[in-house]
Amino acid sequence: METFERVIREVKSEKEIQFQISKAYTLGQALSFMDDGSIDLVFLDVFIFPATDWEGLSRNTLVKKLHERPPRIGVVIFSSYTDHFHIRYMFKNLHPMGFVIKKEMCYKEMTTALYRLIDNTPYYSRTVVRYLTEQGANTYLLDEENHLLLYLLSRFYTMKMITKKMTLSLSALEKRKRRLKDLFGVEKSSELIKRAKEEGFI
Repeated sequence: METFERVIREVKSEKEIQFQISKAYTLGQALSFMDDGSIDLVFLDVFIFPATDWEGLSRNTLVKKLHERPPRIGVVIFSSYTDHFHIRYMFKNLHPMGFVIKKEMCYKEMTTALYRLIDNTPYYSRTVVRYLTEQGANTYLLDEENHLLLYLLSRFYTMKMITKKMTLSLSALEKRKRRLKDLFGVEKSSELIKRAKEEGFI
């Protein structure tokens, strides 16, 4: 983020744009800025999420607040996560106009990103663009609960543990798992996860 602040200063000087930057290091600070009503663009580092909530993909307060934001407020996500589940989750809940994978960004690309965002043009880094392309080519349609089930299985959760993360009974989860195996044409759970990864779902 320090590099991005340097980019902001450079663009500010070149385009003679006035930026007022507010930094939030906690969930409470971020929420207070959102309530202020003067924010036009939010740069969100996903690590601001509490670890336990992020692990369970909870609908935490900040996501809800950003999801309900006025249309004029743009959200740009900075993330170290590159798996499809987290990218999909962010797009579904935040509809970002920018999505940047940290390891892919250099000073030049950050400058390009900021210029595009100022012109109200979306900017996504390479991994995100590849994800969007693959999703457009996918032929399988999964609902949110099946998608979450696949993700938790890939993280080595047992079915009993998953009942605590999802509002479904063990028998209902087992039924969904069997249907997923049929859908992906596999018999074993390990094969299911492997195939789901190959298809770009997790």
